[in-house]
Amino acid sequence: AEIHKCTLKLDLSFLLNKFQGANVTIRKYELNKLNIIENIASQKDINKFTSETGLLNKIRREIYSYKTIRETQFHFDESILKSGKNTYSIEGYWQSEKYFKNIENIIRNEFQIKAEFKEKNKSLEEKIKSTESVSIHVRRGDYVTNKVTNNFHGICSVDYYQNAIKQISQFVGNPVFYIFSDDMEWAKANIILKCPAYYVDNDVDSNDEDLKLMSMCKHHIIANSSFSWWGAW
Repeated sequence: AEIHKCTLKLDLSFLLNKFQGANVTIRKYELNKLNIIENIASQKDINKFTSETGLLNKIRREIYSYKTIRETQFHFDESILKSGKNTYSIEGYWQSEKYFKNIENIIRNEFQIKAEFKEKNKSLEEKIKSTESVSIHVRRGDYVTNKVTNNFHGICSVDYYQNAIKQISQFVGNPVFYIFSDDMEWAKANIILKCPAYYVDNDVDSNDEDLKLMSMCKHHIIANSSFSWWGAW
């Protein structure tokens, strides 16, 4: 949208239709917790490019050859930034800052969490800012319970975390670890630390606070998860 100087709209139909399949984790829309400029695509907007009915829609697609760009890999693909004006939709994870490094200030501003911290997290914020804080994100949830998701993503092992903790402790003096997880019971039982550590056990509706606290940490051990990737970035 910045490259082509046009309005960015968010297509929420996947979430609002509550698409349910064996391979899909149901999510709710939460970007409204961020400082984004929020333009939601209407059904009429979406039909312009996707509807198989209506003469005008058919003519429009025939003339402009509208297309969707889908990410085919997790590393940077420069060709996506060169997609033409006939691109109406982009879909992907975009886990490379090369996609948006030149508009970094815009992204960082829009990804600010709007709400103030709950009381219990205010003191934690001060601890994070005043220590050599290291966030550890443990992603489990559907990575464990959904067989198809597990086969695709897998999970980060205990060895992965222990090796990462060992490595980061070698170049960070007096590290203090802050553990975030969607399965805190497992994290407490398996992520054992000899250094000072806090298990950040917020309720399920505090994803935005977790993300904000993670982003304040000075160092990061991330999972194979876009949530911790963005927290670290």
